[in-house]
Amino acid sequence: MKPQRKWSNQSWPRRGFTLFALLFLGLLAWFIFYPHHADQPPPPLPAELAGLDLRALVSGPEARRRLAHLHGTVIGLADAHKAVYGAPEGELTLWLARSPSATEARELFQAMDRRMPASPIFSSREELTVADRKIILVRGQGKTHYYWVTGRFNYWLEVEGVDGLAAVAELLAQTNPDH
Repeated sequence: MKPQRKWSNQSWPRRGFTLFALLFLGLLAWFIFYPHHADQPPPPLPAELAGLDLRALVSGPEARRRLAHLHGTVIGLADAHKAVYGAPEGELTLWLARSPSATEARELFQAMDRRMPASPIFSSREELTVADRKIILVRGQGKTHYYWVTGRFNYWLEVEGVDGLAAVAELLAQTNPDH
């Protein structure tokens, strides 16, 4: 009867190589097959808006930090984006904030809108209807600003030297009110 070779009888270098090879193959399989980097959908932002190209995009934690800085408080958002569109003749800055739910997005919109008349920065609040949706227009800092809520998203569009209503209409045409 031949003695069976057991794991414990193998030499250390051979055992070490076998362990390394198994670990390497396991990690390789994990990186290839495990969806640890789930594809995040791109932000719902167009590459061009009102004829202006997207020049800069800030997303995720950095955009949430910038929004918190602007408002002086942390806002409970699921995600945020700041997109800057521009050309020599004008510029658009779009802030897009995604709340955990449509109810929370609506509450955030209502809270912001309630505070707007007392704002020392913004004035001339007007309610507009564009594509059957309520849009608020305010003026401040030498620019025109539009804001609205659609589903879980709050939009704030800052406009300078461009037809702001056309940009709003373009964004509304690209958004689904149920999201």
